[in-house]
Amino acid sequence: MRDPKALRKIQKTLKVIKSANKSVIADAIDTEHTAVTREGPDQPDQDDYGYESQEAAALYEKMMQKYNKMPEVPKFSASSSHVNKDLNGTRERVKNALQHEEEPVPHKRRRRTENGDKDREASPPQKYEPEKKKDDKPEKPKFRKPAPPPMDFNQLLKLAEQKKSEPLEVAA
Repeated sequence: MRDPKALRKIQKTLKVIKSANKSVIADAIDTEHTAVTREGPDQPDQDDYGYESQEAAALYEKMMQKYNKMPEVPKFSASSSHVNKDLNGTRERVKNALQHEEEPVPHKRRRRTENGDKDREASPPQKYEPEKKKDDKPEKPKFRKPAPPPMDFNQLLKLAEQKKSEPLEVAA
């Protein structure tokens, strides 16, 4: 561990840093401009050649006034009622689906259980069809010609000499 004198020095340094950070953060918050538009809304409209038409400037100014008059829409609205409506709707759909499944279906037959109750539902018995047996004869492998042995480099060069003068046939 550290001795108490060093610990006090560390605590004091941390306290000074924390208070300095708090004072700087309050000054650094700029609600109007970001780092890109630090110079304000006029910054992107300035012309590189020193000429700015008065008509363009007037149109831009008019547009910026309309933009500034628009009320700010909250980005993240806390609407918990929307979630409740979704949950209630989902519950209702599930209940309706379960009730629909429980209703008797006309094409299903009711089968009696051992003690005489008609509770169990079953579909009509289906015929059992065993899988068809495949022929026990193993398939004969097809006869394939063996691949020709690969050419050595000298033969490949001779073939290239022959083929270089022949025109290529392009399939259209």
